[in-house]
Amino acid sequence: MPIINLGELTTPQSAAALRLAVGSRSETAAESLIASVLASAAARDDFLLVAAVDDSREQESPSSRVQAAVLAQLLAGRAAVVWTPQVADPCIAAGSRSLALELLAAVHAELARRGVHLTQVIAEVGATPPEDFWQAAGYCHAGDLCYVAIPVVQSNRASASKLPFALEIAPPDDTRLAAILTQTYRGSLDCPLVDGLREPADVLAGYRTVGTYRPEWWLIARAHGQDVGCLILADHPEQGHVELVYLGIAPPWRGRRWGRLLTAAALQLAARVGHERLVLAVDERNGPARAQYAAAGGVEWDTRRIWICDPRNPQVSK
Repeated sequence: MPIINLGELTTPQSAAALRLAVGSRSETAAESLIASVLASAAARDDFLLVAAVDDSREQESPSSRVQAAVLAQLLAGRAAVVWTPQVADPCIAAGSRSLALELLAAVHAELARRGVHLTQVIAEVGATPPEDFWQAAGYCHAGDLCYVAIPVVQSNRASASKLPFALEIAPPDDTRLAAILTQTYRGSLDCPLVDGLREPADVLAGYRTVGTYRPEWWLIARAHGQDVGCLILADHPEQGHVELVYLGIAPPWRGRRWGRLLTAAALQLAARVGHERLVLAVDERNGPARAQYAAAGGVEWDTRRIWICDPRNPQVSK
């Protein structure tokens, strides 16, 4: 199946493949999204488009020969997001599923060739295609992410009380931060299936691309002469919020409500720059973390299902 270079999107057939890949949006929304994709692809070469084309239909226009298409975006840190494959005529049930699976196999092969270790699909709970489709494509269900917004209220604007740990800015070489990050993964309830697919350096490289990178917001919690946890935030000034990218406590130090204190510290940092919200995503199964965010005033406003796959070795179920 042809891999279309989005940086050279010049033919009617490739344009039709991209329009199909963005899905059933309104024409205005689709054109806006296509423009955004093309701008990103031209600047960073971070999008991959694969299409199934029926060259036997020679009498038809080039654009009408596009049977199916799928779009993927490469991310920093050996990761990628894969969009749901789109079939031109889904009413033709026979063969549409197998065609979509062939497209994903081609995407996985290309992503693996480009060094990707983790592919993700972020879907609405209960959305089509059904779960057995993603399983057949080699994906496993990593968890359902709850999206949370915590308002920055007046109490968050007060100066921080005495903490049982110190918060230090992480050194720029990432060695120390990667070490404590690895410790916090042990026994984590947040999408544990993702652990181990990438090196800590890859994970941190991905975190740096979230929002506006502010190194002074990459913090290590230290107590009793050792690193005990970490807090990583990203700025989104255009949306007026701070994103809690990662918060973790090493196993020996859990159960002390330090996660709530780190959340409060994040809210205070958001207040200092005048933002109104702290936003984050947390695994639905992580009861302690959800409780700590609720205690801080968090409201869960959406849920998405996360499917993951190692494109180098998809665990395909027949």
